[in-house]
Amino acid sequence: MRGSTLQHISRVVVVLLSSVLSLPIALAQDAVRLGELESPVDRQALKAQETAGRDRLKILLENPVGTDIQLLRVNPDVVNEATDKLSVPVADGRWVSFQLRNYTAPTSPGNKGVENAAVKHIPAAYWFGDISPDDKGRAPAVPQSAFDTTSFIFLARRGESLRGQMVVNGRLYLLEDVGNGQHGLMATNTALELPCEVLENEPEAQQNAAKKVPVKSGTEAIHNISVLLVTTPATNQMINPYAMDIMTDEIELYNRLNNQGQGLSLNLIVVHKFVSGAKDSVFNGGKKILSDFRNSETEATKKVSELRDKHRADVVIVGARNVSSKEVTYQGARKNTAFFVFNITTPQSFLHGIGHLLGVRHVWKDGDLDFDPSYQHGYLTPVYEGKRYASIGFDPKDCTDANNCQYLYRYSTPKENYMYWPFGDAVHGDEIRRLNERAVEVENFYEGL
Repeated sequence: MRGSTLQHISRVVVVLLSSVLSLPIALAQDAVRLGELESPVDRQALKAQETAGRDRLKILLENPVGTDIQLLRVNPDVVNEATDKLSVPVADGRWVSFQLRNYTAPTSPGNKGVENAAVKHIPAAYWFGDISPDDKGRAPAVPQSAFDTTSFIFLARRGESLRGQMVVNGRLYLLEDVGNGQHGLMATNTALELPCEVLENEPEAQQNAAKKVPVKSGTEAIHNISVLLVTTPATNQMINPYAMDIMTDEIELYNRLNNQGQGLSLNLIVVHKFVSGAKDSVFNGGKKILSDFRNSETEATKKVSELRDKHRADVVIVGARNVSSKEVTYQGARKNTAFFVFNITTPQSFLHGIGHLLGVRHVWKDGDLDFDPSYQHGYLTPVYEGKRYASIGFDPKDCTDANNCQYLYRYSTPKENYMYWPFGDAVHGDEIRRLNERAVEVENFYEGL
């Protein structure tokens, strides 16, 4: 009797141990699929469909960095706070799992922050996560609790429609609703990126810059920069998605990437949204749009100036279509130059462009002019195991597979390591220090007024 009892207990223990040991495997397979792949369709065929009237394909096909497009029949219901792990297909046929780090439910539309009914905007739910530990493979070694900037996903859900960005081992994918019950997941090639158009501030603006304010160190610094979001008539006519939705989503992604415990906590707070009547055409594009908002005395530009003062907006971001560069902005916002013309067809460039507005320059190279401060540049690492890694300030078009370069969606700082080495240079590559200092100045433009 005693023997059979012990035998029974041993069987129970074995079963329990087997269950416990198999738990990680079960969890690893527990990712919910975002959707199912449709039959492959080449880019040329999709372009023909767009020409024939399938307008929703424009949002992907007009993006200059796009390459292959996979069509998905998504299940938008899985984009919710109960989904801890989400699986998405990538170009090589694998399904990659992401673990939830942050979910935000949509806010009520209401009329908050909207000048009039002309503003087209739908609040979204946001699902943000990085790669699951069981899917890391040969990804660079980072603590499990740390955010993995080589592989993450950001999704915005508006009803049955999704849009967002996904990065897998440094490669960027864009997701958009392309109609017909389908979504397109498009791989990108950063070598195809448009150039930057960054203007130097006038000397007198530099001389009259706001006085320096002491900056808190590390994660204690929380900088809130107020933003006036503006669309031109050309961009406000966009549908599926609306231009204001694109800009709002990029700001949400920017805030999430900036708050990952790497010494910077910088939030862009949208205080008002407005449809401007300013010109945005092939005859009035890019730098001319920026100049109009700064210098012209038209009814449209005077209204934006009035709204900026009324809502104490530190920065004005204008979504425009007729822009032949990634962005048009000044190098380091001053109160009279804190305008950023955002090319609405290249949403992936927002992170880089807003970095310029807040004072970040491209990577410093031997022989380059030393600006003051010298550390205001992006960073490119030495070679680690045959590859170099670049920060947000590095121009993405210069970071390609052919150059054995991987673009990371994080700012540089010598205080944080990556691949066991400091990801930054105190002399020529400390973007976080630069941003902390500049953000304090920018967020105090209206202080005391």
